[in-house]
Amino acid sequence: MSRQLSFSMDKETENNFLKFLEENDFILLNRNGEILDYNDINTLFVLITRQDYLPHLAYNNNGVNLFDSLVIDYFRNNIIASEKSIYGGRIWISDAYKEDQFSMYKESFQKDYNIIKKWIQKNVPYQYLYINGKQSSEKEYISNSLVKLLEEWHSS
Repeated sequence: MSRQLSFSMDKETENNFLKFLEENDFILLNRNGEILDYNDINTLFVLITRQDYLPHLAYNNNGVNLFDSLVIDYFRNNIIASEKSIYGGRIWISDAYKEDQFSMYKESFQKDYNIIKKWIQKNVPYQYLYINGKQSSEKEYISNSLVKLLEEWHSS
């Protein structure tokens, strides 16, 4: 069963997240499998991996096959002020790491995912939103500054 964590992080938190990834020797790729520069990410779709996993990337017509590669799909959240909208981000992994061909990496890949997940859970508050004084039905991981931004957008 695949695993996912959804969130909305502000730019400062995302910069700290990217710094954390870089300091912990993670590699960022675009969907075509090309290595991204941490200082020049110009896409919402990023893959997180390690040097050891690069030789095991599988490809299809759309680039890296997320279902058959040891990558963590990082969909960056998108804030569109003109629409007064925040489209949440996520990290996601398929079950590829459980397959026999990846057995030597199973434990380390799970650990990598959990390290990233725990960083997000520690640094992005899990909280209710209050829009027009009404509490959202479920908590979500969202930066405080984005909660305030949503409240401002929806109070006018």
